[in-house]
Amino acid sequence: MVYFALIRRLNNFSTMDIQAIKGNTNIFQVAEELGIQIDKHTKRACCPFHNDKTPSLQFSEFKQIATCFSSKCSAGTMDVIELVKRKNNWDLSQTLNFLEDKTGSVKLEPQKTIISEEERILLLTQLFEFFERGFIGSKPAKDYAESRKLNHKVLQIGYNSGTFHHSVNLPQDKKNELIGKYEELGLLKKFNSGYSVFGKGCLVFPLRNEKNQIVSFYFREIDKTKKNKHYYLKNRQGLYPNYPQRETKSIIITESIIDAITLKQSVSNEFTVLANYGTEGGKEQTEVIEKLENLKEITIFFDGDEAGKKGAEKLATQLQKEHLTINIVQTPENEDINGLLEGHEPKIFNHLLESADTFFSSNEKQPTEIKKEQPKQQVLQLRLKGNLLKSEDSLKVTIEAENLETGKKLRDKIELYEYKQVDRFIKAVSEKLCVSENVVDDGIHQFIDDLEQKREVQKMEQQESEIKEKPLNAYEIEQCVSFGKEKGLINNLNNLIGHSGIVGEEKNRLFLFCIASSHKMKKTLHVVVQGSSGSGKTHLIKKVADLMPEERVKRFTRISEKSFYNYGEFDLVNMLIVLEDYDGMKEEAEFALRELQTNEILISSTSKKDEITGEIKSGENKVRGPIASMVATTHGEMYHDNETRVFFITIDETEEQTKKIIAFKNQISAGEINQGEQEKSKLFIQNFIRSLKPLKVKNTWIKHIDLPVNSDQKRRLHSLFEAFCEQITILHQYQRKRDENGKLITEKQDIELAIDLMFESIVLKIDELNGRLRDFYEKVKDFVNVHNKEYEFTRMEIRHFTKLGNTQIHDNLRLLEEMEYIQKVHSSRHNTHSYKIAFWDNQQALRERIKLSINEQLNNIK
Repeated sequence: MVYFALIRRLNNFSTMDIQAIKGNTNIFQVAEELGIQIDKHTKRACCPFHNDKTPSLQFSEFKQIATCFSSKCSAGTMDVIELVKRKNNWDLSQTLNFLEDKTGSVKLEPQKTIISEEERILLLTQLFEFFERGFIGSKPAKDYAESRKLNHKVLQIGYNSGTFHHSVNLPQDKKNELIGKYEELGLLKKFNSGYSVFGKGCLVFPLRNEKNQIVSFYFREIDKTKKNKHYYLKNRQGLYPNYPQRETKSIIITESIIDAITLKQSVSNEFTVLANYGTEGGKEQTEVIEKLENLKEITIFFDGDEAGKKGAEKLATQLQKEHLTINIVQTPENEDINGLLEGHEPKIFNHLLESADTFFSSNEKQPTEIKKEQPKQQVLQLRLKGNLLKSEDSLKVTIEAENLETGKKLRDKIELYEYKQVDRFIKAVSEKLCVSENVVDDGIHQFIDDLEQKREVQKMEQQESEIKEKPLNAYEIEQCVSFGKEKGLINNLNNLIGHSGIVGEEKNRLFLFCIASSHKMKKTLHVVVQGSSGSGKTHLIKKVADLMPEERVKRFTRISEKSFYNYGEFDLVNMLIVLEDYDGMKEEAEFALRELQTNEILISSTSKKDEITGEIKSGENKVRGPIASMVATTHGEMYHDNETRVFFITIDETEEQTKKIIAFKNQISAGEINQGEQEKSKLFIQNFIRSLKPLKVKNTWIKHIDLPVNSDQKRRLHSLFEAFCEQITILHQYQRKRDENGKLITEKQDIELAIDLMFESIVLKIDELNGRLRDFYEKVKDFVNVHNKEYEFTRMEIRHFTKLGNTQIHDNLRLLEEMEYIQKVHSSRHNTHSYKIAFWDNQQALRERIKLSINEQLNNIK
């Protein structure tokens, strides 16, 4: 009978009731009624389920749970129901009746269903897409955004027109179901025969969870006549603009979402900005900030009114803890962040942030707000014993802990990236050395931060030691700077390149020089030089590579499949890779080169020996870039993914160039060329490259240039063009002005020069024939034109006319026939096959059209 009575009582509580009880009960208040004393700062209490001398029961206000972290306790994680049930030793029915009295909740209708978290996220994500489209089509919404100086072209902003629930926007088979879910979310409310829409006529901003998923909305009223301006969806959760990353070291807290948007679009991306949802803020923000283990500085940037000032001080007091500095920005009287943007330049924010007052600093001897407290003396000392591992995914060390008051020590081997090991170590040190767990916890996390920083410094030192660039003396630096300031710098460089021994190829050699010189910059460049065998392509890239600092160049005649993977992590950083023959490269080697060119890193799984235990286990081997590269090939076609990442040029194989080379060699043989002067020119160019700094570039001109190429090629070609323009600006760094952030400012002549030098590469990107095949086809057309357009030609005639080998003639004719530029016909003259041109394209007209388009764009730039 007792059993059946219990079942009846439990049946009175549906799943909805239990969820309602959880949602309407504060675990902190219930815990206090149960006699559990919670520290308001740490939110910890002595666990009532074991003999707890140091508080180990951690409460979460956001999650409404309590967790005991002691290894001596089996309580684990409890919600409010489980906590009451355990503490009072009650059954579930007694517990629910007790909590129901505390909440005063009303029985809910059992037929309604609770929306799961996954379903909530999906619904809100789909709705926000609808709101975004609504914003695009709403002039009042865009006008309001512009009046608040919000750059809606780059921000995620929606507009709630109040029509999302109309039949036309809902699938008919799910209409009623969706409306019910919108009611449950709080977006709709039944009103007479229709619905009232929450947040109608408002801008919509998404609030996101830790996984960057949309979990709630903030609505901003745009009608100035309405009194209420701010609305949040019921059961608000999530942060704006998003959750801070775990490695965040500095964070700015603003009073409102509009202020957060304004600040985010106005200051450097290095700042992490978080909206506080008013002066009182939200619990979720505070809890998230407390979990940021690497956080060193908080800057509170609230409004300049009385409420903002008091709210900032209250929040600063609440967030105080060791190893943290808290600043408060002195916002001008009765101003807010968004209002400041209306009458000032964005740089006012940098000024206000730099001049913020320090409210609290754990490094100060007398904190601003806690003047009566003396700084705590250090009790615990943690020391590293032995070497620090290089692996980034492990932090296994031998650590020594010492109580500085008693002199007691404890040593242990521990993996600091394993939470359970760290937790056990904290408890062991606390018990053995008689030090508070809180002190050990703070100390170990600071210790981890210090070790990570030390490892990063070691990595940088290793990286710097890998490339020992030849230092320049004062005289050499003065020469380089003076040369860099001369007018006509690029022409002067081209002349020096000629004096160093590169004959002819005036544009190609200068183009290659610019690409090769990018090796030490942030954005490196890559080029493939095409030409027939014996055309001098390898000689050209080798001579250009000779002009670069020799310590920065790696030359290869062939690359095996695993070659790149076997380098040290920093062996290839900012190096120029010269590959004399691309032909015959295996697919794995091509992939490795492509990854270094684009992603600037190779990561391979490998077996490694643990430096402490000696065990063989899986690990990662990393080889970092960036690299610049020059590659020579006789191939006409390459793997498409390789083609889109690089520039292409074809070697000059004209008779005129051949004469220049022969004449130059004859001059050397006759002793008419001073080879000592050649060497001086080469060494001076090397020093000039050494003197250049890898500065950042600000290019406001490039947005006016639309390259006339197909859409599938435009993105990557535009990126190549942008990087090449930056390199031209960097070569002129001794002449170019800088902005307030130290960036070089690109000038119009840099754009003009870049277009002139890479024009042939742009044409090759548009032409479906590769460079070598295009040259051959144009020669065939020249030969046929001597006769007439219908003239049928043989291989022998073309071989005699072009002076190319039979194999090259065969390959080129085969490709042209496959691409339907020529067709094979039967010749009655010789009873054999001959060819005729099937498609007469006008390459010269194409080139003129491209040049005209670009020149018109350049002329329109003011």
